Amino acid sequence: MSKSAIALILAFAVANPKSLPFSWTVRFYYHLIRHTMPFVPAFLRPAPAPTPFTTRTMATFCEPLECDFNGHKSNSTYFTDLDIARSDLMIWVFQKFLIKSLKTKGWSRGMPYIPVASVQTAFKRQIDPLQSYRVKSRIIGWDDKWILVLSKFVVGKGETEKVAAVSLTKYVIKVGRKTVKPQDALDDCGLWTEQVDKQARSDFALAERLLEMDKLDEMDV
Repeated sequence: MSKSAIALILAFAVANPKSLPFSWTVRFYYHLIRHTMPFVPAFLRPAPAPTPFTTRTMATFCEPLECDFNGHKSNSTYFTDLDIARSDLMIWVFQKFLIKSLKTKGWSRGMPYIPVASVQTAFKRQIDPLQSYRVKSRIIGWDDKWILVLSKFVVGKGETEKVAAVSLTKYVIKVGRKTVKPQDALDDCGLWTEQVDKQARSDFALAERLLEMDKLDEMDV
């Protein structure tokens, strides 16, 4: 293979890292491993979430292969970014619950996992090719079964920050086929209090009302 061909392949990979084969799998398991696996050195493991409502931010950019015929980020590619950003958030917040469930239940009695039940997204403005943006996500509330995660795609910083898209994702916590109440899982993580629970249930109801009015972008993230 010629040097020019190698250079083109490398340039393609650098410009489109999220579109390479197995990229999604590598990115997802990177977060799972660094948050939960005991062999990961302490200095590489993020500090535990201080509250259930703490924001996690993923910085990235719009790859050329993510663009549609209109010349900006394709709607479908937002959900790939959401997968990674939300997974990082949920594994981080529920780190202690996931580790405890594996130790006490074991793989044979059902693996703990947190699947997506639904996601609704509103697109506010376009993201251009090679434009940098961030995905900011946090848990905004829960009830006896569901957890709501608010995610915003933002461009710019500080006073120039603008929302490009906003998503509301509904999660449920499972151990095998058993559904686990959010408050029980958070209690295992040392993050549940009556005051926290009261705020979460109030914000859960507020988010559902705002969703009906298409005003989710007014909630803080």
